[in-house]
Amino acid sequence: MLGVSERTFRRWRDRLRDEGPAGLVDRRIGKPSSRRASPVEIARMLGLYQERYSDFTVKHFTSSL
Repeated sequence: MLGVSERTFRRWRDRLRDEGPAGLVDRRIGKPSSRRASPVEIARMLGLYQERYSDFTVKHFTSSL
């Protein structure tokens, strides 16, 4: 009925019982990805895209690197 497995429902039930409503908050939110690029790398990529590859689509730009 809820669209989740029985195991997931039991986990949510137990977290609600143990931690109250705060236990049902999505725990993934607020955690940066471990695969996130560094700010220096992002700046380099944006510079290349704006200066050298401005006529490329993003799909073509990423495949050309």
